[in-house]
Amino acid sequence: MNFMIFGKDLRYNYLKELLQKSGWKENQREELSDNRADLLILSPNESVLTYINASKPGALIFGGKNASSSEIEAAGRVKFEQSNKFKIKNSIATAEGALSIAISETNHTIYKSDVLVLGYGFLGKEVADLFNKMGAKVTVCCRSQEQLKIAGSKGYECIELKNLCALSYNIILNTIPALVLDADKFKSTPTGAILVELASIPCCDETQEGIRIIKAGGLPGKFSPYSAALFMYEEILDKIWEERR
Repeated sequence: MNFMIFGKDLRYNYLKELLQKSGWKENQREELSDNRADLLILSPNESVLTYINASKPGALIFGGKNASSSEIEAAGRVKFEQSNKFKIKNSIATAEGALSIAISETNHTIYKSDVLVLGYGFLGKEVADLFNKMGAKVTVCCRSQEQLKIAGSKGYECIELKNLCALSYNIILNTIPALVLDADKFKSTPTGAILVELASIPCCDETQEGIRIIKAGGLPGKFSPYSAALFMYEEILDKIWEERR
């Protein structure tokens, strides 16, 4: 089978090596008109529709943005729906990267730091658990009452998003892809506090005063590229096996 990768960070180099060791052939860009790919792999920053013609009809599309399942299906390709298992593994790698940033970008220990985790989906859960294991005082904030109930059962302090008034935390970790924090909430933020932006859409104005905002997209590719590649490789093989059954 043939594949093409459009991604620039190190994890895609490792993924290429893993696929080639399994007998896959990488198509070169100059071959597009003659030999299109069975598998098209795109980084989260690349548009699916920009590169979709590099794949053949029926090809599997992994990653990318700006295309719905219906658009990909209409083009005769198969959209790769990530499994929960993959989301959890990728969230673990992202959480470890967030912890590395928090350690290197603050002048105090994670232990006993006041940490706010915004959002409690796959990534929010892993972030909260990892910082909790490091001894931080973790507060979880999200919209979902069900998710807050789960977080509360783990012993975390919980705040419904609409009731969040002040950001008196040393470290804020955002996993919500939406503008959810206004300027008034930062009035009581401690000196030296950081906001690690893990979501694809920022949670506040990027010029917000009173806190240092660290954009932290693509952390698996920066902090654990081989593991991130292995997670993608395993997910791709599982999907292909599923398609063949």
